[in-house]
Amino acid sequence: MSTTDARPAEPPFLGESRIRLLDGLVAILAEAETLGEARWVSLRAPSGRCKARVAQVLYARLAARPSATPGADGTGPGRYWPATIREATDVTPGDVASRRKRVFPDPARFDRAPGALPGCFFWWGIACEQRSSTTSQSLLEDLQKIEAHAVYLDAAWARLASLAERLTPSRFRLG
Repeated sequence: MSTTDARPAEPPFLGESRIRLLDGLVAILAEAETLGEARWVSLRAPSGRCKARVAQVLYARLAARPSATPGADGTGPGRYWPATIREATDVTPGDVASRRKRVFPDPARFDRAPGALPGCFFWWGIACEQRSSTTSQSLLEDLQKIEAHAVYLDAAWARLASLAERLTPSRFRLG
């Protein structure tokens, strides 16, 4: 097993309310896919209520879904997002703090498959505790994270959109 295939040892995802929350989030995505409409989901709760853990498990579930994007050779699925938010090297055995607060993959540390597009979901995580800047600076940092994916999002949209949708200008498209 290579280091990129290794998965961090995670404690089990327990709790009926957390499992219902996760299933509800997956259902929201399924509804959005069925209706062809975007959804915004925000997890808000006091510190220590496992928001990051829910985000990590949701991300892993979405990233594990089969990709509709063909790989560079046109045969296998091409992965845009990594399988996990954290690499195995990010987790120190026995150190709970090393597993916490990571809610988005580090764009500098994952390699998307050649020709891969974001597919059915776009992941944008915000770790509020890591914010020490002004609101406008925080927004600028978030926009930079999204803009790093703009060309891929636009290509995914163009692949999925009808001809009429591609010919009609939209004020919500990136790029």
